[in-house]
Amino acid sequence: MKHLNSVIIAIFLAVSLQAISQEPNTVIFSYDASGNRITRETIYFPPKSEKPVKGPKEDTTGITNPDVLKTEIVKHTANVGTITINIFPNPTGGMFKIVFEGWEKETKAGLHLHTLSGTEVKKIETLEQETNIDITSQPKGTYILTVIVNGKKETWKVVKK
Repeated sequence: MKHLNSVIIAIFLAVSLQAISQEPNTVIFSYDASGNRITRETIYFPPKSEKPVKGPKEDTTGITNPDVLKTEIVKHTANVGTITINIFPNPTGGMFKIVFEGWEKETKAGLHLHTLSGTEVKKIETLEQETNIDITSQPKGTYILTVIVNGKKETWKVVKK
């Protein structure tokens, strides 16, 4: 139990330090009492801000206007075996999507979404190939999203504006 508390504190510190430094991603390892590595988690961080790109955008009249700025949607991707996980948009206004590429019938996937203090705000035990996640009722801030695919975990930082 003492070792588990140490691992939890180490993970919290790593996530806190990572949030401050805004590095692109980090890897966190946890160890058993004998010092053997038991898990490896990669946390993916979004860029500090989305950059507007100049290009054509269709307005409500249907006329293409090349002078209108549009925002590029940034996807955050990770591979779990043969499956690619895409999370977008991030930062989000409250709705984001998880899309799995390489999905098979027997694929089992779920998710957990926590605040930085560790409070679970959403848990979905069965995800579809494309799943929309609604966090509009949650306050603005940073959340930790853990996606589990066939028993393997990938973790991202999700920012709600």
